[in-house]
Formats: sequence, structure tokens, C-alpha cells
Amino acid sequence: MALYLTGGEFRGHKLESVPGLSTRPTSASVRNAIFNILGDKVVGATAIDFFCGGGTLGIETISHGAASCHFVENGFKARQILHDNIEKLQIEEKCFLLSVNVFSCFESLQKRGDKFDILFADPPYKKPLALPLIRKIEDSAILNSGAILVLETSSRELIKFPSSITVLKSRVAGDTAVHFISFDKPNSDNYFSLSGSNDE
Repeated sequence: MALYLTGGEFRGHKLESVPGLSTRPTSASVRNAIFNILGDKVVGATAIDFFCGGGTLGIETISHGAASCHFVENGFKARQILHDNIEKLQIEEKCFLLSVNVFSCFESLQKRGDKFDILFADPPYKKPLALPLIRKIEDSAILNSGAILVLETSSRELIKFPSSITVLKSRVAGDTAVHFISFDKPNSDNYFSLSGSNDE
């Protein structure tokens, strides 16, 4: 299935997605909502796309002006399509591919001193991976000050988020719920506020 980038430098460019039901690319309407909410925070940002599949979200981030994006994907077919999508847009110098399980990538990221402003995660809906991933991120050293996690979950899944994080905003579109999460304390200088952050 072909997808089209919704904004930025490569708006309208076609990307390929992974065939079958093993991955679930983020729809154009959800991507539009995500980048409207993030706004200028994307420009010059370092990003990472966990469970990236064909890389639609991460590539969209680069299209909107991010400095770089790491893509984490251990599926062979998905990695092939991701590589082709990146090559087609000639953005190889801004992209870093990690062919590992998401939960296995943190040690190597920390050893290299990689830190991120925006983190995307779209774990499989039928697996309880959202909270373990949040805990892994919290325990890591990969966050820049003011970092935001954009987490996609099933809109039917009720998640009790830990009190140590702040859900700045949540949006529901069909089967998908998108949560914008801060790891900084609300009273800290690094806290990134999204307008209307308390509405659901």
C-alpha cells in the first residue's frame, strides 16, 4: 500500500508501506494531527522512531525539518522497505537504522551518547508494550531536556500511566489514540507545554 507524506519539504511524495497485517502505518489524518500539535518543535530536532515499520512517521519528521531520525525495526521486510523509502528521498545522511528489537537498542544508543528531542512509538496493539517502553525510556539516558514521546495505542486500550510522567495531550482518531508525553516535571525549566494540554 502506498502512503503519501502530508507536509514539509517532501509533501506529496509517495512511500511504500509493509504489506500484510504485521505493521500498521500511521494514517495521513493522524500524522497531520501529530505534526500540527508538535509545531516548530520538530525543526532541527533529533528524533527516534520505535517500531517504525516502513518509517513513515520518522520520514515525515525529516520532511518537517528534523535534523535526524533513528529508525528501530527488526523485521526483515520492513527494513527493506524502510531502506528503499529513505533512498528514494535521498535523505540517507539524516537517517540511522537500528536492526534490533526495540528493547535491545537502549544500551547501544547510550554508549554512543545519542539523545533525542522527539520519540515516536507505535507498538503492536495486541501486545502490552506501551508501559514497559515508557519505563525503559525513563530509566535510560537518551532524552534531551524537554523531550516528547508521541505514543500511539489502541483507542480501546485503557492505560494507567505512571505518575512520574505527564500526559500533555491525548487525541483519539478512530481505532488510534495518540498521547504526547513529557518526562520533565511540570515546574521545571525544561518542561515543554502544548496548548490545551489537559483536554482529551
